[in-house]
Amino acid sequence: MPRVRSDDYDAKSLSIMDSAAALFAKVGYPNAKMQDIA
Repeated sequence: MPRVRSDDYDAKSLSIMDSAAALFAKVGYPNAKMQDIA
């Protein structure tokens, strides 16, 4: 049985990507932590 995605999956994914991009711009990729993104 295939896994079912939630209705807001795409919105959450874009939100996480936007947060990560902003953090990378601020502190740089090597200094970014998953805790800061999530």
